[in-house]
Order: sequence, then structure tokens, then C-alpha cells
Amino acid sequence: MAKYQIIPNDKEKIAAYNQHLSEQVELYKTYDLEKPEIHIDYSDGKTLMGGDLWINDMKFVVSSPQDNGFVVKRDWSAPDEVDPVLRAWGSYEEVNTFRNRDDTLVAWFDLAYKRVTGHGHKREIKCTLRIRCFAPRRSKRFAPKITLYQSARDRHDRDREVAMKPARAFSMMFPELEHKQIIELTDKYLERFATRKLFIKEGTDAADFVKAYSWEQAPTDNINTTYSRKSSASSCMRYDFDHLPVHPVSVYASGDFKMLWTEDADGRIASRCVFVSCLTEGTKEVRYMVCQSKL
Repeated sequence: MAKYQIIPNDKEKIAAYNQHLSEQVELYKTYDLEKPEIHIDYSDGKTLMGGDLWINDMKFVVSSPQDNGFVVKRDWSAPDEVDPVLRAWGSYEEVNTFRNRDDTLVAWFDLAYKRVTGHGHKREIKCTLRIRCFAPRRSKRFAPKITLYQSARDRHDRDREVAMKPARAFSMMFPELEHKQIIELTDKYLERFATRKLFIKEGTDAADFVKAYSWEQAPTDNINTTYSRKSSASSCMRYDFDHLPVHPVSVYASGDFKMLWTEDADGRIASRCVFVSCLTEGTKEVRYMVCQSKL
């Protein structure tokens, strides 16, 4: 059960709520609240609704302490946690650990960790749970930094996150890694997620359409595939179709369509777009896009 404490800071409000209680409490003293009642709102977090307060062998039922003259504190310590990093991070009992903020980063890290360490996660290291608690994500404002929550209190009470260099973020979440492993992990992260240079290509031949669809795909940065969005890496046309005389996308090479695609520095397909172009009066080209797919 989560631990909560309340601190009386407004005698007038407490007296209006319960005169006898106001005579017993001492201002600014910390009291443990037993049997806390928590209201759960998944869109707005959790709120302490009340609990039992014992003073001089007298029991008081305190409701809505925040509105009745008390300051509420949450004890985030986790003395019984076996993982030393999570013990320092704090209790995750009331933290939503079932939703990652950056699935692409988490999936990449799980594989990179195994490659760098040469093995899976040790039993005494709750690797997956650490990731879910720190909730790392690629920083949008300070790329290529990693943004995370440094403690349970920062995540639950303050909603305060910090952007830090990749090496520091990895060291904070996994301090048992050797320095050379942190450096290797950082290099892999920068290679994968640092700003990539893309080169625009265009063509009308059947080979151009086939390449844009079925060539090796660059790593995807997309959100998960949904009913309304699908990455090119998930396209049913990304295969070779060697069992057919020609690749199905060859039909676009009729002269009415153009293939526009981008490649990364290694020649892998990063995005593609099929469009039809025509000339209007004044020989101004108008392009009508018929399908588009991005990584």
C-alpha cells in the first residue's frame, strides 16, 4: 500500500472541518495517514481522498485533506525493492508502467543492450521495469538528447523530466555497465537516431518503382501501425515477388506516373511517393499524388 503523510498548515480550515481535530494537531508536524483512500482518474492521475489519522490514541477520519487545511506528501521510498536502481528511483506502485513514451527507442535499446553486453538481462537487474519507470524518449527540443524521469516523485507528483546526453542517460538507468559499454551504446544510439541525411531520387522506369518498394528499408521512426496509418516497411508490396513474372508495382511504369523516393547514406529506402504529373496551359507541371508512404 502506498504511504501518505499529511502536514497541518491552516488551523482555521481544520477547525471548520473538525474542531476537535484542530485542537489535537500540531501545525507543520508530519503525520502518517493510515488506510489511505485513493481516487484513480486515468486521464488526470491519482488523488488522495482521505484516510485514518491517529493522535494520542484517538482516531480521526480525514477526508479531502488538501481542501481542509493539510498539505499532502507521498512517501516514495522503496526500501524492500531488490533492484538498487529502482530502490533509489522510488516506489513505482502508483506509476503507469504499461505504456512506453517512445516504443521505437525502447525496442532498439532492448536489442542494443544485448549486443553490447553479450548477454540478456541479469536476474538481479529489472531491465524492462527500469525502462518503464524512467520512461526515456528521444528529446524533441534538444535532439539527440534523451528525456526521462529521474525519480518516481518527478514522474508522479511533479511531472518533471530532464533532457540529458545519451551517455549520461544510459549511465543513470544502468550504472553497472562498464565505461566502454556505455560508449559503445552511445555510438550505436547516435548512429541510429542522430539526424540522418536523405537523398531525393526520382524515376519512371519499372526498375525505379520496384526499387522504391522492395529495396532494403531504412530503420523506421514511425509510430506504431494503426488502422489509419501504415509505414512503407509494413507495406505488402515490400517483397521481391520472385514467383511472379514481374513485380506488381511495375504497372506504374506506364508513362503516366513518376516514382519519387529518398535514400539514406547507405542507399536504403527512407520514404516513397507515387504521383501522376501532367502539363497544363503554359507548360506548368501539376503533380497529383496517388499514394504516399513514409518510414
